[in-house]
Amino acid sequence: MDLMVALHQERRPRRLYRLHFATPGFEEEFRGWQRQRYRTTRMLLFGVFALTVLLTPLFGVTLFEVGADAQPLLRAIHWRLMLPAALCGVAAGFVRGIDLARGLQTAAVLGLWGGILAMRWLSLHGAWNYASPLLALGVLGVALFGGYSWRRVASGTLLFASLSIAIESRAAAPGSHAALQIYTLVAIFATTLAGAFSHELMSRLIWLNHRYNLLMAATDRLTGLANHYEFHRSLERVLAHAAREQRALAVALIDLDHFKSINDRYGHLFGDRVLRDVGALLRNEVARRPLDVRARYGGEELAILWYDVKPAAVPGLVESVLDQLRNLPFSDPASGQRVRVTASAGACWLVPNETTRPEDVLHCADLLLYCAKSEGRDRGCLAPFNNALQTISATPAAPKAVRSHVLHGDLLE
Repeated sequence: MDLMVALHQERRPRRLYRLHFATPGFEEEFRGWQRQRYRTTRMLLFGVFALTVLLTPLFGVTLFEVGADAQPLLRAIHWRLMLPAALCGVAAGFVRGIDLARGLQTAAVLGLWGGILAMRWLSLHGAWNYASPLLALGVLGVALFGGYSWRRVASGTLLFASLSIAIESRAAAPGSHAALQIYTLVAIFATTLAGAFSHELMSRLIWLNHRYNLLMAATDRLTGLANHYEFHRSLERVLAHAAREQRALAVALIDLDHFKSINDRYGHLFGDRVLRDVGALLRNEVARRPLDVRARYGGEELAILWYDVKPAAVPGLVESVLDQLRNLPFSDPASGQRVRVTASAGACWLVPNETTRPEDVLHCADLLLYCAKSEGRDRGCLAPFNNALQTISATPAAPKAVRSHVLHGDLLE
């Protein structure tokens, strides 16, 4: 539930308006999601700029009123500066390295903006006609369709706005209404900044809701553990990873003993409290490495997956979980007397290969759990996966046969 709490906190308006996530890892994850989301859009954006540069010779003389003497200069700006910059932006969409992609995008933006500023500067000196509102076109496109961070957009926009205003104020001809041009630019750039801020604010809220929904779909609300579906999905993924890396893993199924009696005697609210506290124990104390998994498998049954574990350590891990469950401080709501909650566990360990099936591993752990319960509960039954499966597949009365072959307590084969 720690992740869920963090998502709730990040959705608070005060924190959200900072446009920066305080939770470790959130900012990097959001930026990765944002890059992937806008990858195609960025390529199209710079592709449109490149296409515009390529088509300019078809309408440049008529639209910009370019004189014959100025045409070579305009072509140089387009072909030597703006077109390569736009192609850099397109190429950035095919680059895997984040730093390289960011460098190409920065070069693309600076090249395009530099070309636009140069065209306006020469326009004010009579080389051709290039309207001042067109200065903001490239900034608007990058700010609203590039998906870049607010800080990068704001710093770039302010730099471009300062240069644009400086050009308008210093190079304007007498009677050209420079103040009106500057006023127009300021209004457009202010709108760009506000739009970029709102755009990223909404993107962050969308990402938080998306992340929250994914978490809700994979989490059991009562215990805060992974749910049945998520455990199966994770087991399949971790088995494949362990097969590639040739790492050992262990799977344990744990069932709370006589849980129906607890519900009948103390009430279902007390039973819910037991499940919540057990879930908190597993979340905070058990299997906390990145590829480990803790789940509510169903009802009062729990599942634990340990990745990259030594076989000799499995009995101790299982016994530690059972012992911590025994020591949870439950008391009768009516009398205040202590209620002792125990559990039974079945666990197997293995180094999987490409043919290992998740259902076979779970079947093995389930039969070992059956053995632990039939031998008196409040204990664990453990066995290597291959040995237990051979016994199960060869014997019709599998549970009885497994009981005679599994290793109990802290013994190994």
